[in-house]
Amino acid sequence: MSRNLNYYRMILRKVSFDRELFSKELSKANQYLNKEDSSRLKQWLVGFYRKNRHLEEFSNQVNSVNSE
Repeated sequence: MSRNLNYYRMILRKVSFDRELFSKELSKANQYLNKEDSSRLKQWLVGFYRKNRHLEEFSNQVNSVNSE
């Protein structure tokens, strides 16, 4: 697991109280993580959304993680 992945997981946890910030940071993570780390972030997000129901609207962004 890379430092970048750990960094974005930490950031996403910290900003999960604010939907707008969460969306911005998730977009940044999508942009900067490599494919392997993006896949790991995607798996982590599935469980994170279950615990944070107020963020479920962003679950569709999980599918766009490095899909380009």
